[in-house]
Amino acid sequence: MELKKLGKMSVRAGWVDGNVTAAEAYAHLMEKKATGKDQPALGRPVSIALIARTLNYGREPGQTISGHKYGRIPARPFMQLAEKKMAENMPKILKAYLPELLSGKMSKTAFLEMLGSMMAGEIKDAMTNGQWAPLSPKTIKRRRHGGSQPLIDTGTLRASVSFEIEK
Repeated sequence: MELKKLGKMSVRAGWVDGNVTAAEAYAHLMEKKATGKDQPALGRPVSIALIARTLNYGREPGQTISGHKYGRIPARPFMQLAEKKMAENMPKILKAYLPELLSGKMSKTAFLEMLGSMMAGEIKDAMTNGQWAPLSPKTIKRRRHGGSQPLIDTGTLRASVSFEIEK
C-alpha cells in the first residue's frame, strides 16, 4: 500500500522483499501467462513479501519446469481491504493533522510515520478481521499451531508488517 507523495516524500506499508523473490515470482507468473510454459522454481527460500503477495492475490495450481506441483490458494485481498479503509479515513486524518503540518507544528516525517503506522495497523486488522474464504481441511491438518483462521497461523506474517518512508 502506498500513499501519494507528500512533497517528494512518501510512505509505503507492507513487507520489504529483501531477497526479491516476490518480484521474481511475479515475473515468472507474467511469463507463464504470456507463453503458457511452466517456469523454473525460485531455488531459494521465499521472502515474507512473496508469501503476503500470494495470500493476497491467490495462486492457481500448476507445476514448475522440474515437475514440482503446487496447489491453488484462494485470493484473500487483505491489502485492498486495508487500502479501502485508509481511503475512507483519510479525510478525517487530513482534517485533524493538515493544520499542524502546514503550520510547522508537525514535520512531514512525523506525519508520514503516523500514516505508516496507521497503514500497518489497517493491514493487520484486515488480516485478522476480514471475511475470507475458509481454509481447506488439508491446510488445517497441516498447520503447526492448529486453528482454522485464514491468514493467521504462526502470526509471523502479521507481526512483520512494517512501513517505510521514501524521500
